[in-house]
Amino acid sequence: MTQEELDEILERHKLWLESNGKKGKCADLRGADLEGANLRGTNLEGADLCEANLRWAHLQFANLKGAKLEGADLRNAELCNAELCKADLHVAKLCMADLCNVDLREAYLYLADLRNACLPKANMCTAYLCGADLDCVNLEGSNLKGADLGRANLRSANLQDADLRNARLEGAVLCGTDLRGTDLRGALLDLASWPLWCFSLHPVVDKHIACQLLYHALAVMRGVDDDECKAVCNDPKVLGLANSFCPSTGRLTKLRRIVDKKKPDDAKRTKKTTRTTPKQRKQK
Repeated sequence: MTQEELDEILERHKLWLESNGKKGKCADLRGADLEGANLRGTNLEGADLCEANLRWAHLQFANLKGAKLEGADLRNAELCNAELCKADLHVAKLCMADLCNVDLREAYLYLADLRNACLPKANMCTAYLCGADLDCVNLEGSNLKGADLGRANLRSANLQDADLRNARLEGAVLCGTDLRGTDLRGALLDLASWPLWCFSLHPVVDKHIACQLLYHALAVMRGVDDDECKAVCNDPKVLGLANSFCPSTGRLTKLRRIVDKKKPDDAKRTKKTTRTTPKQRKQK
């Protein structure tokens, strides 16, 4: 696509927006080759960019609200401060893209590829990221309140100081994820893999999540042949907290006190019964 053709499409799209659809035409850039294009500050609200090639494109401060970007190739694109509220980015490729301070509220990112993308301080409130690949993504200080990250891959992701209150993280992969200062209050973590490393020690959680982690820790500790571990597992207050997580229905059952099985007395084990003959009984 030549620059003249692109300029004409953008001009008609501008007129379409200003006239509320009465004049001009909504930009149809499906499958367009816009690699490296300079679209900085361009208003592409509602435009159709499905499967467009936008690699290395300059889209800083661009308005892409409600834009159709399904399957679009945005690898290494510059999208700092862009507006992508309610945009459709289903299966879009955003590897290595710069999305600093981007607005992705209510965006649809199902199965999107965001590996190594840069999204510090991004606003992704209530975004749909189910099944998305967020391996090594930088989401430091981002707003992900109410976002759906079910079954998402967050391996080695940076979530430091991110806001994930009431987010859905069921089945999410959190191996090596940086959770320092991450606000997880109200988040759903069922079937998620909690990282056991130093950068997961100081998240902000609520009582439900704390009791959920405690329940699993006690379930493991019960199998340890150690008096101190058994004492912790038998502490009524600790058991009460752990069991407060356990749902009334489901596969999990409430933890009970550990009862040591008494070993039989050595004397009893070695005691033998002897039989006497009639001759011996007469002699007695």
